[in-house]
Amino acid sequence: MQLDEEHPAATSFYALASAQKASKVFLERDPGLRYGELRDRIGALTSYLDQTELEPGDRVVIASRDPSWVTALLFALIDNGLTAVIAAPEMTRREFDVLCDVTNPAGCLMDTPTSARCGAPERTWKLILPIGKPSKRNVLDKLLRAKKPNPAADHLQAALGAVKPQAPPGAWPDDQTAYVIMTSGSTSTPKAVPCTRRALFTHLRTLSRQFSYGPDSRILNLLPLSHADGVIQGPAVACANGATWLRPFDFSIRNIEPLLHSIYGKRATHLICVPTVLALVLRLGSKFADSFATDDFRFVVSAAGHLEEKLWKDFQDTFGVTIANLYGLTETVTGGIFSGPDPDSHRVGSIGKPVDCEARVVDEEGNEVGAGTSGELLLRGDNVFPGYLNAPDQDVFLAGWLRTGDLAHRDAAGFFYIDGRIKNVVISGGENIHPEEVSELLQTHPNVAEAFAFGVPHREWGENLVALIVPRSADDFDEPGLVAWCRDQLSAYKVPKDWLVVDALPHGPSGKVLAQDAKRAYQERRRQGSALSGASVEQNVLAIAADVFRCPVDALSLRSSPENTSGWDSLAHVNLALTLESAFGIELSTTEIMQMSDLRSTVEIVETRTGSAGESR
Repeated sequence: MQLDEEHPAATSFYALASAQKASKVFLERDPGLRYGELRDRIGALTSYLDQTELEPGDRVVIASRDPSWVTALLFALIDNGLTAVIAAPEMTRREFDVLCDVTNPAGCLMDTPTSARCGAPERTWKLILPIGKPSKRNVLDKLLRAKKPNPAADHLQAALGAVKPQAPPGAWPDDQTAYVIMTSGSTSTPKAVPCTRRALFTHLRTLSRQFSYGPDSRILNLLPLSHADGVIQGPAVACANGATWLRPFDFSIRNIEPLLHSIYGKRATHLICVPTVLALVLRLGSKFADSFATDDFRFVVSAAGHLEEKLWKDFQDTFGVTIANLYGLTETVTGGIFSGPDPDSHRVGSIGKPVDCEARVVDEEGNEVGAGTSGELLLRGDNVFPGYLNAPDQDVFLAGWLRTGDLAHRDAAGFFYIDGRIKNVVISGGENIHPEEVSELLQTHPNVAEAFAFGVPHREWGENLVALIVPRSADDFDEPGLVAWCRDQLSAYKVPKDWLVVDALPHGPSGKVLAQDAKRAYQERRRQGSALSGASVEQNVLAIAADVFRCPVDALSLRSSPENTSGWDSLAHVNLALTLESAFGIELSTTEIMQMSDLRSTVEIVETRTGSAGESR
């Protein structure tokens, strides 16, 4: 069975999984998941959920680093008339509290470390249980034991072993909420985006037709499952078509070459990614240009960010592959406007034409404008969400049309083009960051008098979030302490990647920070501080690394690596390489960037490039 509106049972993931051969691979990973195992896991979860106090419509938080459990929980909750609140497993306690305040969940099923950090005893839960075996001192061990159908089972996997799988109940109303994903809205407060069953299954059919998915499709998608493009264009669309979802590992900068090897070695037919990944593959993996030259591979799908025309052309020319560009929002499931893959709708530089929805461009008064005139892009269709959860006053609709917050124009042939953004959202590596949220948080720190966060262009990541800080007391200001504090309060991608301490922020007559003046001040200060000191290569590399990772230089050593250094993630790794290139006037090869496994190897690579090997030590 494939997703087909003629078959009502196709709105059940259990039915879709049951229609495939039990031995067919659904998730190709180690360990993976076959369709029969997916069916049985959904069936076991159905039996388990039936024994709890949860009722149809209740919301249940799910967060796990294990893609097989995120998938099974999502499908089982939807099939049983419950609403999945899909959260990032790395969320902080503060972010978990915001999520709970906005979504008011009745249940919580998460990985053990996440559960231990986020288990909130002051809330009333119908169900809260770790997915995997908890540690002996897990805080959840004392929470709601009486609420568990099997109090002896201290984690979900053990509880499922005591139940017999059963098919989920019958069909649920189309307007019932299938899942909720948190995203940045039009203000600084994170928004909860609900997706109805109608929107979900309508859009899955659109994706299936547009990209010609079928049982032979092998969809490579490494995007985070707490994001719509990760979970919908990965496991959901694969199950809807009886296809195989390839997720051999989680994405990181050091997995660029394995990613390209996987396209060839695992016979991928489609690669789903964001522009940042395309930029990194182009930068670091061009020597593997033949990776896509297989009989199996069809095209790349780019989503979750603006795909620049030059990157689009360069990638297609280098790898000899077509990129289909998808435009949409979490509020439209994933998409709505498509450029490709078919030749008639594929136009490099354009987001394409609407499919299974309507699009229009309007002026500030809401009047539709003609071809070639820029205005706000509006969307309308079954894939559009009903409005943010518990936020009735948000101005997101105009006469029934979703306001995207993007400036766009349409040409005479009906192709749409993005001209800019109205909303003040920073998109870094495909992640949406609302800078006001970060600014407001920074100003709650006792030693911060004022703060202003904003985005600056970045070659690989699209934008970087940076922050200007006015300390209450310059003498007592502890920048590394502030960075560490932020990392405890925010998900890693929201923590500013660069910081600048200033005496004052530029304000206009109304008291509002003058954003352009602040950005110019930042750029000027960064230009002035870009020159190398007269110290050795080793000392300069350590200083640059400390600046990139936002930590004291004496906290680093030649043994510092991503495994033992806070702030050294994939984004910081690229930033370190680019900063070293700029500071030393060198160009690092793909192999050298990948070999920067610690600061010792990094220093040795820079010394070799600058011809100063052996001078540091």
